[in-house]
Amino acid sequence: MLFGRWLRVSRRGVAVMTGCGCGFDMAIELGELDLMILEYLQQKFSRTSGIKRFVSAYLADEKKNGIQRLLETLANGNHKLQPDAVIQLSAAIEVSVSSIEENHV
Repeated sequence: MLFGRWLRVSRRGVAVMTGCGCGFDMAIELGELDLMILEYLQQKFSRTSGIKRFVSAYLADEKKNGIQRLLETLANGNHKLQPDAVIQLSAAIEVSVSSIEENHV
């Protein structure tokens, strides 16, 4: 479900200056949005080495669609994260997607 929500949000584009106070003055391109969320996740989990390492792999990868690929990996189980780490990471992504849905779509 989170994967589908992300696809819907990321493909629709993002409107700005809609009340969230983020201060962006132009539309955020998909790649920039991915990068922002991945950087946020890396910072949020900076003290959780397994999650930080997992997120960092998508941040270091120059390909676009980092969040989409990360969510696909979580969904198909091709990772070494513990179940509680998957829950924590998914919850953090959920907060970001919800914020975008509420304030920018």
